[in-house]
Amino acid sequence: YRNAKSWTLEMLSGLIEIHKKHIIHRDIKAQNVFLKSNIAKIGDLGVAVARLKSGWNSHQLHQTMNGDMICIAPEMFAGKAYDVHIDVFGIG
Repeated sequence: YRNAKSWTLEMLSGLIEIHKKHIIHRDIKAQNVFLKSNIAKIGDLGVAVARLKSGWNSHQLHQTMNGDMICIAPEMFAGKAYDVHIDVFGIG
């Protein structure tokens, strides 16, 4: 039996892997989370941004606005700089 807690942990684990590859998803929402064999998978990286420069870190800020207006993090909605933490907001 699987529950929301298990799926949330799987999504957070997926975010860790995405962020390790220096990618910010920027559009985490229910429609972009898929259940495969009852395991939560993050998909649709269509608006993701990759930072492959050496020295990239989780605190590098971005300002472009992407994603679904209903699900975006407050700093993105306000046009402020953001980092990988907006993906965690999307999971919430």
